[in-house]
Amino acid sequence: MSARALQPDDHRAEGEDGQFRNQCRENWARLIKRILEVDPLICSKCQGVMKIISFIENPPVIHRILAHLDLWDVPKRSPPVSPPRDFIYDPDFFKGLVN
Repeated sequence: MSARALQPDDHRAEGEDGQFRNQCRENWARLIKRILEVDPLICSKCQGVMKIISFIENPPVIHRILAHLDLWDVPKRSPPVSPPRDFIYDPDFFKGLVN
C-alpha cells in the first residue's frame, strides 16, 4: 500500500460541502458588491483578483487582528441620559390625550 493510498481523494473530500461553501463565498462577494458598490474580491492596490480562503468568526481573534492593525475604532458611548432631577412625573398628563 503506497503513502498516496492513505490520503483521501481530494475531489471526494471536497464533495457537495465544498460546492456549497464555494456558492456561499460567491453569494457573499456578489452581495457586498451590490451593497457597497465595490468588488471585495479585487485588490485595491494592484487590481488583481483575490480568492477567499477562510472566514474568521471568533470575535476575540477579530478584535486582536484589527487592534494590531490599528483598525479597531469602536465609538465611545456616552452614558445614558437620565431625566432631570426636577422632572415631575404626572400620571394624569396623558389621560386627556387618549380616547
